[in-house]
Amino acid sequence: MTSVMELVRMAREQVENLTPEEVAAELADGTAVLVDTREASELSSGMIPGAIHAPRGMLEFHADPGTKDHLGELQPERRVIIYRAARSRAVPTAGRRAREAGWHP
Repeated sequence: MTSVMELVRMAREQVENLTPEEVAAELADGTAVLVDTREASELSSGMIPGAIHAPRGMLEFHADPGTKDHLGELQPERRVIIYRAARSRAVPTAGRRAREAGWHP
């Protein structure tokens, strides 16, 4: 059995980690979309301006144009920048699923 920390380590090798300055630069050129994958109960501290909310459990539905839950900002040609409260929770699931969906995280 693979440990959670091993899954996190392997996922981090496949996902690019950006500094706040790099995120700001990518958002400024308009080609990226910032996605907050926290659960609704975690949003009391607010969201980064310009981010869209797509909780991890609904991420695939929000990304799929064939579902009623699709969010128009999530397009395969756009770079997707995912953030979450606990980085280790986001990387193994959201980052991997984004790549599997054909996005460019």
